[in-house]
Amino acid sequence: MTTKTNLHAFGTLFRFRHLPTIRSFAARCSKSMAIVMGDCADYWVVTLAQAKRLQQVGYETLEYA
Repeated sequence: MTTKTNLHAFGTLFRFRHLPTIRSFAARCSKSMAIVMGDCADYWVVTLAQAKRLQQVGYETLEYA
């Protein structure tokens, strides 16, 4: 699976390179969010529904914020 071809169906996701930064961002979100290990050493903050769909296609959820 490549990022360029398949992630458009998942809607908005926020990409970060550093785990402390993404944890801080996720903690300040108004909705419950999940941190997912993305492609190319990126971490993604996504909604819980998006995290569930990403898990179904093989991505790893690191934690819930």
